[in-house]
Amino acid sequence: MNHTRRAVVLTEFGDSNNLKLTDLPMPRLHHPDELLIRVAATSVNPIEWKMRQGLGIPKWLWRRAIGSPMVLGLDFSGEVAATGEDAGPFQPGDAVMGALPFAGCCTTHLALRIRSRRTAIVHKPAELTHTEAALVPFAGLVAYAGLMTYGKLTEPSPDARILIVGASGGVGHLAVQMAANALRASLVVGESSSRNEDFVRACGADIVIPHDRIAVRDIPDQFPDWTHTFDLVFDCVGIDEYFTDLAPWLLKPSGRFVTAAVPSFHPGRPGEEVGLVDGGTLLWRVLWRRLTGGYRLISGLVVGLPAKDGLPTIVRWITEGKLAPHTASTYRLEEIAAAHRESEKGRTVGKIAIKMP
Repeated sequence: MNHTRRAVVLTEFGDSNNLKLTDLPMPRLHHPDELLIRVAATSVNPIEWKMRQGLGIPKWLWRRAIGSPMVLGLDFSGEVAATGEDAGPFQPGDAVMGALPFAGCCTTHLALRIRSRRTAIVHKPAELTHTEAALVPFAGLVAYAGLMTYGKLTEPSPDARILIVGASGGVGHLAVQMAANALRASLVVGESSSRNEDFVRACGADIVIPHDRIAVRDIPDQFPDWTHTFDLVFDCVGIDEYFTDLAPWLLKPSGRFVTAAVPSFHPGRPGEEVGLVDGGTLLWRVLWRRLTGGYRLISGLVVGLPAKDGLPTIVRWITEGKLAPHTASTYRLEEIAAAHRESEKGRTVGKIAIKMP
C-alpha cells in the first residue's frame, strides 16, 4: 500500500488560492470500527468556501474543528480499502458513500469511524456513479432534515403544501424531488431565478416563483388564495424576507419556517458572511425566533443532521427512482480552487462534483 495520499490543504483562511494540492501521510486505522476509504469523488457545498473564508468565527476555533492539516470537504464516494475488526456490514471492495462532520473529504484516502453518531455512510446504490453519489450525502441530509426532522413532515404527506426557497441549488433541487416524489405533497412551490424555472419544474415543483420577476413582497398579490395555507417554508439559502415578510401571511398557525442558513444581518448578504461582532447579534436573533415558535435553523455541521436515519432513506428513494442528483459541473481535484470560485457565484444548478486522480 502507498504510504502517502493526495489531498487539498487549506494553508490559511481566505482566498481560494490558499487551497494547495499536496502529499500527506496515509491514514492509519486505530479503532475496531474504523474504515479506510479510497475516495473516488467528492463535491463542493457552499458551506465549505464559507468555512475557507472564516465564516466570522474565530480562526482558532475553526482550526480545532477542521484539524491539522486543514483538509476541507464534507462528501465522499469511493471504495473500502481496509477495515478494523468491527467494521459492521462493510468489507474491503465495497462501494460506499457518505459525509463527515466538518471536513476531511478532499483527499484520495480518508479514515472514519462507522459508530460515530455524526458519520453518515451507506453502501452506494448501483444507480449512481461515484461522481453522482458524491453530490448527495450532505445536501441530501440537509434537505431531509429541512422537510422531515425540522419540518415535521412524514412519508407520505399527501395534504402538505410546501414552499422551497433556492429550489435549483444543491439542497433545493433534492428537497423539491423529496417533497414531490417521496412525500407526495399536494402542492410544491419552488423559488428560483427565471432561467432555472424549467429545471425546478422538472424536479417536481408544481409552481415556480422567479425571484427576478416577482419580489417577496408581491407574492401575496400574485397568489391571494395562499393566505395561511402552507405547512412549511424551507429556505435553503438564507433569504430573511421569506421569514419576516412572507411566512406570517403564508403559513398555517401550525406551520413551520425551516432554514439551512442563518438570517441575514445586512440586506442582500447571507448571514454567514458577518463578522464576529455581528455574530453575537445573529445568535440572539436566532434564539429569540426559536423561542417565539415556528422558526427552526438546521445546525448541520454540529449535531443537527439525521446522519444514521436519513441517508439510508435517501438511498432507498434513489433506488426507487424518486430522487436523482444533478451535476452542475465536474472538476479534477487539482482544480478545486476553480470549483470554489464557481460555487461562490451563487448560480449553481445542482451541485459541483470533484473527481479524484
